Amino acid sequence: MRRSNHEIDPFAGFKALPPLRQLTPVDKARMTGKPGPMVALMARIMIEKRSLKGDCTDLDLKMAGFRQAEIDTHGMEARQAALRLVHEAA
Repeated sequence: MRRSNHEIDPFAGFKALPPLRQLTPVDKARMTGKPGPMVALMARIMIEKRSLKGDCTDLDLKMAGFRQAEIDTHGMEARQAALRLVHEAA
């Protein structure tokens, strides 16, 4: 007597769930719901971009994964934090 695929494998015929995408550092900072991690990450990216090409624009932050609203909200605070970090390191 022949057995059906469902008797052998109860999940036969079902599609597998798509793999979950990897969370970026921006996603992780966004998930905290607090401004501190977002500002700290934005400040680190500003420092990195400035050291690589001499400046950091809003477009650079967008390319890093930040939304325009986040840049408008946390941008100035992140710039101040970046300046503090640079002066402390010097």
